[in-house]
Amino acid sequence: MSPPGRGLLARRASSALVSQGITAFASLVLQLVAARTLGAAGLGLYALCVSVLITATALYTGWVGDSVTVLDRFEPQIRAAISVSVIIGAAGGFLAGLAYLLFFGGGTLSAAFLLGVLITCWLLERRPAGGR
Repeated sequence: MSPPGRGLLARRASSALVSQGITAFASLVLQLVAARTLGAAGLGLYALCVSVLITATALYTGWVGDSVTVLDRFEPQIRAAISVSVIIGAAGGFLAGLAYLLFFGGGTLSAAFLLGVLITCWLLERRPAGGR
């Protein structure tokens, strides 16, 4: 006989694996579609834009998410500092997307602005747990 909580642990682990598999498969499909429709140069630009998004997300969640997890977020001064960090992080993501596409990606101003807005929306959507 197995311990009573073992089945629950196995279901959670398999759910996590399936979730990661779906995400990886969706990413692969997007890359294949981008390669097919955009060509080599477009695929390269797509890959660079995704890398900027991933880097911005890692920095943002590392800074804001770790702060929410480690610090006492119910203390007013810490809550205010975390709120300011969210705003600075989102603005930094916007500027990173804008600057990257304009200076290194060879995109238009409207495409760079759109990338900055999309990165900002993505970062704000990734609000850390408990940060409400």
